[in-house]
Amino acid sequence: MAMVAAEPVVFDEVEPDSVLSRVVRGVLGGEIAGAVFALVTVWFTTSLDMGRDMALLMMSTVASGRDSIADGTGSVAVGVGVHLFLSALFGVIFSMFVPKMRTNGTLLLSAGAYGLVVYLVNFRLLSPAFFPVFQDANQPFEVLVHLLYGQILAVVFLSRGVRAREPRFDWR
Repeated sequence: MAMVAAEPVVFDEVEPDSVLSRVVRGVLGGEIAGAVFALVTVWFTTSLDMGRDMALLMMSTVASGRDSIADGTGSVAVGVGVHLFLSALFGVIFSMFVPKMRTNGTLLLSAGAYGLVVYLVNFRLLSPAFFPVFQDANQPFEVLVHLLYGQILAVVFLSRGVRAREPRFDWR
């Protein structure tokens, strides 16, 4: 019986993303992930009878001051604006690290870790000192939605394809 050599696997080569391309993907991914984050958070706060506006009012304190909910100057519109801005900003920051990720698996793991880091910086480092109202949020839920944010953010980078010599990600 003759041995037949297997055909070598040939991977499609993909040009590395430009910085602009990564920034656009970061903004797009950040906004999509942020929208899902906001919808899940509004659902959660509504299900706990906290009101659908509470999460966005909490976000508004970032721009309108730590006491803006108590003094009535907090605004849902400002909260939406802050959330959109930060979602895009965190997406762009993540996009700068994507070239270091050698495989799609690394990308997914890193995106989850990134979501967790965003939670830790925002809720454990900054909010106790500057935005104490965030300490009233359900912390396990916040960890979960920040992990979700990272995973959804990763999707726009997974669609790019090849990292190292990994086959292109295929949605089929």
